[in-house]
Amino acid sequence: MSLESFDPASLERVLRTFPVSARLIVAFSGGPDSTALLHALSRLEWPLLAVHVDHGLDKNSRDRSQQAESMAGRWNVPFIAHRIQVPPGAAGGLEHAARKARYQALVREMETGDLLLTAHHADDQAETVLLRLMRGSGPAGLGGIRPLRKLGPGWLARPLLDWPRQTLADYLDQQQIQGLEDPANRDLSRDRNYLRHQVMPLLHARWPAAAGSIGRSARHLQAVDREITRQADRELDHARAGRHRLALEPFSGLDELRRKALIRRWLDELGWSMPSTVRLDTFIRQVESAAPDRRPCLEMPDGVLVREGPFIHARNHASKPGPFCITWDGLHPLELPDGRGRLLIKGKPGVTLPPETWPVTIRNRTGGEKIRLHGNHRRPVKKLFQEAGIPVRARALFPFIFAEDRLVAVGDRWQDEQFSANLHRRGQSLVWEVPETGSIQPADDPRVDGQPHDNRAKKHD
Repeated sequence: MSLESFDPASLERVLRTFPVSARLIVAFSGGPDSTALLHALSRLEWPLLAVHVDHGLDKNSRDRSQQAESMAGRWNVPFIAHRIQVPPGAAGGLEHAARKARYQALVREMETGDLLLTAHHADDQAETVLLRLMRGSGPAGLGGIRPLRKLGPGWLARPLLDWPRQTLADYLDQQQIQGLEDPANRDLSRDRNYLRHQVMPLLHARWPAAAGSIGRSARHLQAVDREITRQADRELDHARAGRHRLALEPFSGLDELRRKALIRRWLDELGWSMPSTVRLDTFIRQVESAAPDRRPCLEMPDGVLVREGPFIHARNHASKPGPFCITWDGLHPLELPDGRGRLLIKGKPGVTLPPETWPVTIRNRTGGEKIRLHGNHRRPVKKLFQEAGIPVRARALFPFIFAEDRLVAVGDRWQDEQFSANLHRRGQSLVWEVPETGSIQPADDPRVDGQPHDNRAKKHD
């Protein structure tokens, strides 16, 4: 295929290399690149839908959405718009959150066999590879943007990767079409924009074919990564101990490259975004070197990886829980709100609960709480969380149990000495059952107040 021209016929030749599709869905921002893609597709005989996602991040976004709808209407392309709201404090930053929300909106429009098309082109590919080079990425990252991958009930395809931005702009000029400009694309505080407007022009001035050359290198690395991925799939099958758990023993037997490939393959299977190479390297070193009672973890926007005993767990982040206050008599299991799991008393049947502490009140964490542990010593709960390595995001999920105004238990990990002794004398124990993808409750340290407690039930993995 020539990089010198772009037209509907050449685009159709690329489309026929992708899986047969029930329908083509175009992620249509109205910008020059997606406009060139949608216009060329509108000249072909394919079932077509344009989906626009308005992030609402600037005051003119709604106007651009209306203009995008008008363009699609002129070309007789069915059009759907989604307006989403991205919280400013979202995990992973605003750009990551906006991208995630955008793809979620796009996937909602997909049906079985649909092909979702984005307008990533050769310059986008070059920028992506250079950005990842600056981050020290390995073969998977340096392979850049893949032309095709599974997504939702169908496929995500990038048919424009062999054409540079200027060729698409020339096509729009020939068709006398003006794409829309997003002001965010001029913000040089963003790495990609800085690379696009400051660095790439210098590279093209010296090496006019720079984007194409970088794209060829990316394809070579994609081939290498495909072989690494095939091996990682085999090793993941061997190490898998459930969808959200890896056995540490087979994982530890791999060399560094294969460990990273296995973790990345696992995260891809879970639909999580990838951590940086530096952070992943650090986590893997900690997994191998940390003492058995430590729980090294890797926090990411989608969740957290944590080593617990002989396993590495992937825990999804639950949505931020709200405040609550519940009275509990302990006679029946108590389902906690916001995915916190449930509390129950286990022990000898027919034995009544100690009357001096029941009923209790279950509340959410508010901050500043202290609990009396062994030796009549009151400890700040925040300090206990820190010493136990409980990730900050998980601490709000712990139920705090009060007898009148006295904190007697934090989950079932820390318990007031008298409260625990009263239960123990009756052969009973407090158990907090945590869903697999809920909070990060250290599950392999069967201690209460630093002392062994044989009656404590293990949590479900």
